[in-house]
Order: sequence, then structure tokens, then C-alpha cells
Amino acid sequence: MTAFHTDVLALAQHARTSPNPDVRDAANRILTGDHALIAEPSRIEWANAITYGDGEVRYFDELDEEDARKHAAHDNRHRAKGREAGETDIAHATAVFREVRVLVDGTQIIGPWMAPADQFTEGR
Repeated sequence: MTAFHTDVLALAQHARTSPNPDVRDAANRILTGDHALIAEPSRIEWANAITYGDGEVRYFDELDEEDARKHAAHDNRHRAKGREAGETDIAHATAVFREVRVLVDGTQIIGPWMAPADQFTEGR
């Protein structure tokens, strides 16, 4: 079902530049408005992604971007101090987000976890 929605979305994005005004209008109806096939994100979820020394990544849900960044910074400071006996080996912590979209039929599309680009360019 998702592949169908993806294909229709790709066709609609391509059809937005059609010379035929009826095709352009149809594409815009699919892509925008209350009945859009792929709506704007209905919510953004935030988490603190902790990568451990063995490569495992765990995601800890946060309330918002500020909390996710605060907890990631705290975990990275804690990691820099060194670990004590019995503690898990944290390699890196990052604030991440994902978009959740809801299709017209109620199907939810949950995007992948992504890190905001500014986390890697701050202070450079």
C-alpha cells in the first residue's frame, strides 16, 4: 500500500510542472490542501539517540527538541568524563527527530530518525 502512495506522490510532483492546467490542478490537489495524499507532518517526534561502543543505537523519547538536545549534551559530557566500572560504554549521543504523516485513509507514515544538520556545524 505504501509503494502505491509513493508512486502517486512521485507522479503528482512530476505533474506539477505539466503544460496542461488540468493536470497541474490535479497534481496540486493531491499534494496540498485538506485532502492531500501526503499531508504535512501531523507531528514531529524527538528522541535522544545513544550509540554504544558495540554499534547498538537506542532511542529514548523526549518531549521536544530542547529536551532531546539537553539530554544528548548531558550524555556526551558524561561520556567525556570517562566511565566507571559497570557502566555501559556510550560512544555518542545525538538529538534526533522523525516526522509522522497521516494519509487520507488514516494510514500513518512514520519517517526515519534524522539528526538536525546544525548539530554537526555548530561552533565551526
